[in-house]
Amino acid sequence: QDGALVNISRGPRTEGVPYRCQEHARGTRVPDMRKLAAAQTLGIDQAQNQMGGVVHEMATLRDRRAAVLLGTPGNWAAGAVLLPAEQWDQATSNPVDDIRAARSALRLRGTEANAVCLTEAAAESLAVNPVWLDNRPTNTDRTDMDEAEIEAIFRTKYGITKFKIVRLVENTSHDPDVVALNYIASELGEWMWIGYVPDVEEEEGLGTIEGVPGGIGEGVAISQSATYRVMGKDWDVETTRETLRLSDTGVISYAEAIGILQNDLGYVVSNIL
Repeated sequence: QDGALVNISRGPRTEGVPYRCQEHARGTRVPDMRKLAAAQTLGIDQAQNQMGGVVHEMATLRDRRAAVLLGTPGNWAAGAVLLPAEQWDQATSNPVDDIRAARSALRLRGTEANAVCLTEAAAESLAVNPVWLDNRPTNTDRTDMDEAEIEAIFRTKYGITKFKIVRLVENTSHDPDVVALNYIASELGEWMWIGYVPDVEEEEGLGTIEGVPGGIGEGVAISQSATYRVMGKDWDVETTRETLRLSDTGVISYAEAIGILQNDLGYVVSNIL
């Protein structure tokens, strides 16, 4: 796709950051006979069902790219990869100290952490960690935390406004009637990323430019951000009638660029387990 230049301001300077939007597209063919059978026997819209599956698959791959971007230690500045003194599944470990260390390092760069992304297994280790359980107002409650409570503690005690648990599962089977699930979230091991990205209300959230044809933009100003996302083309659906094949074909596509903007505004706590 065509490249473009986005102007990023950091402090008093304006830096040109090049980006290139990549288009992602997938299609599915819906034979008339399958549509008819699904409608008559199951009462469902087979075309809508298959298109929904394609959207889910594309969204999973999109999350996967973002997870690899955040969880790869080499993407971040020297000193921005933190190894826990003890892995979080050990009863004597202290994940709170690891989180505080990352937040303190970000403060030295003039900003507060407001975003956390961690793998599902990392979240599960927090749920039973004795030191993390002390975050509760009544720390005599030692029952396992659920994900909602973990998120609430990050938001209320650590000032996190963006929270994401990465649980990426894909179906590796090419047979639509066969499910073969593969857990892909831990390709980089178990990790937690903590950093700063602007809120949508505050700025244009990750550098988003909506509806820019071909990914060519006039530029967007962001004061500080660990990452950026530029939408070259929003999600689009195009359907085509294939008369000779007695079927309809749907193609779903979008174009975007994601990347690291300031590699010292994000920290990876790696090898958590």
